[in-house]
Amino acid sequence: KKEYFKNCVSLDSIILPNTIKIIEEEAFSGCENLKYIEVEEGATTLMAYFDGIEGSRIINLPSTLTKCRIKDITPYRGGKLELFFHSSNISVDEILYLTNSIMEPLDNNITIYVPKSCYKEIKAATEGQTNAKIKELN
Repeated sequence: KKEYFKNCVSLDSIILPNTIKIIEEEAFSGCENLKYIEVEEGATTLMAYFDGIEGSRIINLPSTLTKCRIKDITPYRGGKLELFFHSSNISVDEILYLTNSIMEPLDNNITIYVPKSCYKEIKAATEGQTNAKIKELN
């Protein structure tokens, strides 16, 4: 079923197990108070839709990810998004795919954190491609 947590307004944070591979469209649609999403260490592949979540939020992804496709994460109603990639295995193409799925001009409300080992390559590749801020993880 696609709409796992649809309209669950009491949901404010969730830690998803490392066995999760797909988060389907509208899984979190209408979760107005969802501010924090984390995928546990051990997950290697994630295909995710984070559409329908309004306001500001943080998405924390594990260092074990080797493939990641995220769509529809545009923050609405003045919200901000902080996306933490802890994996140095995330490719420039996957970051570009992500930034290309963000609706302008809302992409200036997004900060993507990437590991130091791939920061310079990702920063250079996304320059001029998006208004999202690319920052190095501490």
